[in-house]
Amino acid sequence: MSKENNYNYLSPSEKISAIAQACVNFPVQRYDKNINQLFVETKLNGCLSLIKFVLTGSGIVTPDFIGPDGIQRPMNHVNEFFDHFGINIPFGQQKEGDLVFFSWDGIRPQHIGIVINTDTYIHAHTSDGWVKKNRIATHLIKTDKSDTVYITNPIGFKRPTISNKDDRWFQKPIT
Repeated sequence: MSKENNYNYLSPSEKISAIAQACVNFPVQRYDKNINQLFVETKLNGCLSLIKFVLTGSGIVTPDFIGPDGIQRPMNHVNEFFDHFGINIPFGQQKEGDLVFFSWDGIRPQHIGIVINTDTYIHAHTSDGWVKKNRIATHLIKTDKSDTVYITNPIGFKRPTISNKDDRWFQKPIT
């Protein structure tokens, strides 16, 4: 089998990028909080299900996190990925396989995509129903909210991390 057709020969970051690129033009449906499945009627269920699908397909398991109430729970929201998963990467140093985050209201992370090169990312675009490839372009967040935290998109980049053989999570970025 050729290297191009077998993800096992790729590095983790190349594998994330390759699987994400294979999802481009795949249908997406809007998130429904009553549906707790990765796929629904052969459609990805929002931007986070794309991320979970790609990471799982790449062999990266997303860890649970401890909530403010002390209860361990899975990461089910973009802001939880932003707060608890991966290593922060400065703008301009993003690379293939990194996660890119956006905020529509300037208050919290609300959208996530996968970087495939320094200026392009793939994301599940629920407003038109397709997984798309777009350029990473900085733009102001238009909001009239007084509690704005972020003023430009993207709001950040994170590099996924891996666990050791004891399933202990540590801040070792994938390469």
